[in-house]
Amino acid sequence: MKKLMILSLCALSLNAIANDTFLSSIKSNFNPIKYSSLKEMIKDHAVNKGYLSLGESHLQAATAIQVNFDLMDTYLQETKKSKTVFCTETLNHFLEPYGEHIKENVKRYKVFDKNSPYVTDFTGCKDRKKIQNYVTYSGFFHQYQFGKPFANEFPVTPVISDDGNNILAQMKGLEGLFVTQMELEYMEYSATRALINLKLTNAKELKSKAAHLESVVATLNSQMEDVIVTDDGFTSKKAVVVSSKDFDVSLGGNDKSFFVMTNLSYRTEADSLKALKSLVKLDDETLEKFLLKVKNSKSRIVSVFLGPFPGGNLGTVSYPGINRTFKGQSFMMQIRNAKEDYLMVHEPDAEDFVCVDFKTNKELSCF
Repeated sequence: MKKLMILSLCALSLNAIANDTFLSSIKSNFNPIKYSSLKEMIKDHAVNKGYLSLGESHLQAATAIQVNFDLMDTYLQETKKSKTVFCTETLNHFLEPYGEHIKENVKRYKVFDKNSPYVTDFTGCKDRKKIQNYVTYSGFFHQYQFGKPFANEFPVTPVISDDGNNILAQMKGLEGLFVTQMELEYMEYSATRALINLKLTNAKELKSKAAHLESVVATLNSQMEDVIVTDDGFTSKKAVVVSSKDFDVSLGGNDKSFFVMTNLSYRTEADSLKALKSLVKLDDETLEKFLLKVKNSKSRIVSVFLGPFPGGNLGTVSYPGINRTFKGQSFMMQIRNAKEDYLMVHEPDAEDFVCVDFKTNKELSCF
């Protein structure tokens, strides 16, 4: 009985870690799927008259749309033009380069312009005519409610929280295959922000959660394969595919739901989770002092993903009230309380945080 209780507590502990962030919920022993295998599944799904839903984050558009178009074209090659419908929200960065090609391969091309964080506007996609195949293209939160278990990480908007407010529900009666493309660099930032926003005060607890997250990210990196190859590591892309079945929590999709986790080719394991790694390398006493300050202060965490652009330029970003600029993709956290008001910044190629006081615009000690 005692052994059973210990095992139950361990299971609860693992589930608690899994629910912290989206990435943390990927099983440590997940079964990676090759990109080429996903394309074969898409072909079979098209032949069997199921619809394809493609979702994007709206980041790294130059390479993200190439991947999604490749998957879409794989599907369209197996369908009949006279019996295929394409439905999309207004995403000109995708439609301008690929819209004409898509129009040449479908019977109807429908653009829905009311999509927002509040509304998924795909109810008019299903056609009463004898249509056999559909493709939907959208921001990924419109696909289904995979963000719902992670209220600490993703915004609690009606698209995420409301049943029926997604493509899976609005295409009811048809069998969908869902492919959601996510940039690992952004998801690492998102997970780091989520862990800090837990407002933990125990250093060992944060370090344990960070170690689990690092392990998941390392495994994802080790399983990636090239999907876009150029002579520039900033325009090349690699990816690994993860099934929704390989998560420790239910994501609310169906049994044909997949995540294409991507990385620009220049990124290595050393580039992953740098801000989080800088925090957890602190000794326990220093880290707990910082965590207590965060808990008792008002804080805001942001990052602006501008690039990278060909050649590696990340662009520059600023923060209101601070008279200096930082590299794009910098992790920025404002901490304000009765005694202090300062900005913590971890630039993508830095090893440590830099802190700048809002009143004096001078650097100060972060810890």
